[in-house]
Amino acid sequence: LLLAHNRLTGPLPANASVMLGLTLLDAAENRLSGAIPPSFSRLLSLRELRLDGNVLAGPLPAGLRALSRLVLLELSANKIDGSIPEAWGCASDCFPALETLALSNNRLSALLPSSLFSLPLLQRISLARNALSGPLPTSLALANKTLISLDLSYNRLSGPLPSAIARLEALTFLDLSHNALSAFLPDYLFTFPQLKVMFPDRLKLHGNAWACPIKPRVGGLTCVTSSCPLDFVAHVTAC
Repeated sequence: LLLAHNRLTGPLPANASVMLGLTLLDAAENRLSGAIPPSFSRLLSLRELRLDGNVLAGPLPAGLRALSRLVLLELSANKIDGSIPEAWGCASDCFPALETLALSNNRLSALLPSSLFSLPLLQRISLARNALSGPLPTSLALANKTLISLDLSYNRLSGPLPSAIARLEALTFLDLSHNALSAFLPDYLFTFPQLKVMFPDRLKLHGNAWACPIKPRVGGLTCVTSSCPLDFVAHVTAC
């Protein structure tokens, strides 16, 4: 069902029984409002749900985790608030087919649940421009071999980088810019086998409060700078 880029207004239908056979629902870039109905968790044939660019509000329904065939969940650029449900990440029983989770440009807050990183096929997470706070989960790479892209920029995340980031074996894009992350940049960050692929456009750490001096080692070279706050990409690519 393709309804994107129209002038649709009002709430989403509360009764999902008329849509049970849908495999694709694309109502992006309209003026749909209100909360996502809990009945959407009954759309078990759905593979793609695109509702980005509306004015949807309210919390994320925990029951969406039951969508066992869902590959893409795109809810960016709305006014969705509250926290990301911890129940969304219950390993093989939740979102077992999900590859892309896009929730950027909303009003999400609270901690980033570590359970998200246990989804078995998840490749892309975009949570930029929300109000997520607290530390990055220390277990964020536990058993995760599929994550390609992680964008957590423009939030309120704090604390150091967890060593688990170094175990994200498939990662080729990491944006943690414009948060409140701190402490020294650890050496393990520069041991990514795919580091040459990630620089200079795919590893973004600027706009944080890293401690000095920072000693990135790239290609056997050592670059030392005492300039803080650091525009990380500009300094590293100059080394």
